[in-house]
Amino acid sequence: MKLIFRLIKIILLLITLSPFILLAIMYKGYTIPADDFLVTEELSFTDIAARNLDLFLSDPSKESFEFTLTKNEANAAMKTLYAKDNPSFMSEDESLPKEDRLYAIKFGNFGGFKGANITFAEDELTITAGADAGFNGIYYKTTLKITLGLVIDAVELEDGTTQTVIKLAVKSVNIGNLPVFWMYDGANWLVKQIFKKSINEFIQQSIQGLGNFDLDTRTVVITSKDILGFVNNSNENAMLDAVFAMVDELELIESTFTDTHGGLKLELGKLRSTDAGYVLTSQLQNDQDVETLFTGQLSSLLVSTLLSNESTLKYNMHEMAFNQLLDYYVRDSMNISEKIELGGEAYLIQTEPLFARFVNNQVHFNIILKIVKESDPTKQFKTSFILKTTPSVNASDLVFTITEVGIGDTETVSSATIEKVLKLVGETDIIQGNQIILEDFLNEFATQGVTVKQISVNGSYLVFELEPNGTNASVLAELQDAISDALNDVLQDPEYADVLDAFEDFLANPTSNDTSGILDAINNLDPTQQSLLFDQLLDSLGDISNLGNLIP
Repeated sequence: MKLIFRLIKIILLLITLSPFILLAIMYKGYTIPADDFLVTEELSFTDIAARNLDLFLSDPSKESFEFTLTKNEANAAMKTLYAKDNPSFMSEDESLPKEDRLYAIKFGNFGGFKGANITFAEDELTITAGADAGFNGIYYKTTLKITLGLVIDAVELEDGTTQTVIKLAVKSVNIGNLPVFWMYDGANWLVKQIFKKSINEFIQQSIQGLGNFDLDTRTVVITSKDILGFVNNSNENAMLDAVFAMVDELELIESTFTDTHGGLKLELGKLRSTDAGYVLTSQLQNDQDVETLFTGQLSSLLVSTLLSNESTLKYNMHEMAFNQLLDYYVRDSMNISEKIELGGEAYLIQTEPLFARFVNNQVHFNIILKIVKESDPTKQFKTSFILKTTPSVNASDLVFTITEVGIGDTETVSSATIEKVLKLVGETDIIQGNQIILEDFLNEFATQGVTVKQISVNGSYLVFELEPNGTNASVLAELQDAISDALNDVLQDPEYADVLDAFEDFLANPTSNDTSGILDAINNLDPTQQSLLFDQLLDSLGDISNLGNLIP
């Protein structure tokens, strides 16, 4: 019995003393590490982002834009958040009230919040905060220490696109020297009583403006969309949205947490483009110029009949002519320029005129995008979005179906991101789903004598293959018999000397089926000369009845 009574006494004693034991374990003084806040100026997170963006834009060989902070920078930036209403905090001016210098946030006459600081380690960060609570100079001192571990995942969304998700999960929580993560909800309440802010509020304030804290999983979740909003204060920016879609797709976000600094790295250098754009030999100014261009390209239709074994005609539109037409009809309507403010600096995000290149039997539509510092245009980043398409015919429409999207000089992304890239061209009727549709474009070739059979890309030419209808096949046969003499006659004009040389080279190789040399020489003439050449050839072929049935 005596033993039982002794055990009961011991248990009662432990129960009585346990609150005091807990208080003793949780008691821990906090002195803000002033050296961790030593920076030359007051910094915000946007100031740091702007500075690092400047470094990236200044160096065309730099592989990544690093939003990283040293321990000093992180603490200085965080201090601007929690001590924004107390400019006297951490001041060395002893003429100011001691409590104002000691506490970032005062609890009236009952102590105060002494501040917080961040430290980094590999793939984790730790936030430590301190507070005093009491009265009449007698204070209970304690600290809150929260450690979060970092994980970066690529998550596939319902629309098939990929989104980068950065997770900072709470790994441990200590109040003073007492680990309390196992009783998180109770600790959350207790911290609220001591610090006037819960653990959840501490974490949410630390990531203010960037990401969200998931209470259920106790995880800070930051997506690429959050980063976009942080940079632009809005998600309504098609150009940045397209860039970040590529960042997600190619998984270009990496963590850079070490003992000395922490943050994220966006490997935008992989998206860099060296494309200088497309230089037009001339711009079309009016409908008469358009008619002259089409007429000049019609010579290719006649040249194609040199291949006497063919049952069709081929209208070969040169890449330059196609881009001149694209420029005329689109011009500046697809050029976008927007300004974003970051850390007191202004940056322009601009697109250049849409252009096309004929590559590997495809039409590649190119959109060049630049990020330029407004006050110093030499600081810039350039990327390009390449819409790789195959041409086809749909009734009277010319259709380019997007099969793939390239970005920069080397990268390729899936078709799931096409929609975001197409937003770069703005609201336009020519974009329908994953197709670029030039409605009624083939009406330019409409005659009763020929039908557009198919469209393809051959070298530098977009080839419209025209099939004669009914009895017009005999007209084609007459043209094939007469075209060689007509060319030989008209090309004696010295203005066409280069075209004549190419024609003679073709004749010198009777087995050749390649007329591209002649077409290239014709396209080296100016538009007026090209149009005149066609008219002269047509005159020379005037004896062929119903020839007009074959000419669009």
